[in-house]
Amino acid sequence: MIFRVAPGAGRDKIEQNRRKGAFVHAICRSRGGLVVLDQVVKFLVRANIPLGGDVPFLPHILQLTYVQNTGAAFSLLEEHTWILTIVSLVVSVLLVVLLVKKVFPRPFAMAALSMVLAGAVGNLIDRALLGYVTDMFETLFMRFAVFNVADICVVVGGIAFCVYYLFFHGKGGGPWSRFCCGLTGRGSGPTSS
Repeated sequence: MIFRVAPGAGRDKIEQNRRKGAFVHAICRSRGGLVVLDQVVKFLVRANIPLGGDVPFLPHILQLTYVQNTGAAFSLLEEHTWILTIVSLVVSVLLVVLLVKKVFPRPFAMAALSMVLAGAVGNLIDRALLGYVTDMFETLFMRFAVFNVADICVVVGGIAFCVYYLFFHGKGGGPWSRFCCGLTGRGSGPTSS
């Protein structure tokens, strides 16, 4: 029996894998960029705004207020920075393992987990080096906790991952499958591509 392969059939698979690899590398670069952005913004706030001081940023919406947060979100576990440092380290290692092993191999899921990792690392750096997290964004239109770039990464990445997991993980087809479930739009398991 003779099997014939259509010309260029292998090239399509190679091109598809190249695009997936390029996307993963872009995710890694953006993750590092988010950590750098977070640290630069925190440095500028510490250098230019006195502790407790504020500077107008977006009138009636957002101001920059320098706060040293020794707790977690909403100042939970305040004065227990060492516990939060250990938790941040464990979560960061877990996220690295999930990303390296491609437990959720689709680009959208990897991007979401990468954002969460960038946020965790950004705040981990502060806790480990300073003993507190530098927060600066204070909303003026509603009463809310003061937050930073790393917090934004954790929240946006966490929500994006939840959306992926609830609506796209394990499902194929549909208009968003190329973006959320892979470049081919087929399936979502690690073996389907």
